[in-house]
Amino acid sequence: MPGLLAALAGSPEMEAVKREYQVAFIERCRRALAAFTPARGVALASFWAMLGAADALSHAAVTGEITARQAQDEFFETIMSIISRSSGH
Repeated sequence: MPGLLAALAGSPEMEAVKREYQVAFIERCRRALAAFTPARGVALASFWAMLGAADALSHAAVTGEITARQAQDEFFETIMSIISRSSGH
């Protein structure tokens, strides 16, 4: 994801494509997590945080700062925390 997002930076047209990609990712996450969250769902801010975490973790894994397994594990824990907070736990 970081390489794609970096490539889309710059022009207004590319920024619009980047934003479309981000919104689509958030919507896929919203649908995937719907069964695990209360009716009100997950706050939009949490999805943007999830997107930022995914970007940062994937970048760190690609550059060798962490392993792919560490990135996956941390992203899993991030998602679980978001679900827990959304459920009021």
